[in-house]
Amino acid sequence: MTYPLITLFLVGAKRGAWMSLLLLTAAFAVFLLGGRISWLTEYSRDLMIRFIPAYIIVSLIAYAMEKARETVQSRLETSNLELQEALDDVQQWTAALSKTNRELQSEISERLRAEKALQESESFFENVIESIQDGISVLNPDLTIRHTNGVMRRWYAENAPLVGKKCYECYHNKHQPCDPCPTVRSLQSG
Repeated sequence: MTYPLITLFLVGAKRGAWMSLLLLTAAFAVFLLGGRISWLTEYSRDLMIRFIPAYIIVSLIAYAMEKARETVQSRLETSNLELQEALDDVQQWTAALSKTNRELQSEISERLRAEKALQESESFFENVIESIQDGISVLNPDLTIRHTNGVMRRWYAENAPLVGKKCYECYHNKHQPCDPCPTVRSLQSG
């Protein structure tokens, strides 16, 4: 009795309740008409008294279990939707982070290429300056010495190191730029 009754609730709590009510009605009909119709078996009153409460209790338990399953199923579906939305958000952020990471890697690569080109350019510049047989020094706009070739370093070895000092202090022992200073004129005239 219990297994067929419980299986009625596989179609849902409401439909299972209606179907078990129909089955109970059919059972009542069998119990009431059992002795009157030839092809129906007659059942004792004791069986009817035990069957009906047991049937109702099993029906109520099956209904409660199906209702609990439907509630849990609904909550699981809601949780799955929330998890899917969270997963979608994470995937969007991951895609955005991946794009930003690729852009940063590209920028870093470009910067490394530019730094390498600058180093090569500076190395070339230093080689050109070193190859000149006269004394050469490169000055910053504030007249500090940026670079000197070997000839200048030999000529002014007593003032070494020259780089970072003012040219007029190292080369002329003055506290101010020379008057007229060719570098200042060159910077002013462009």
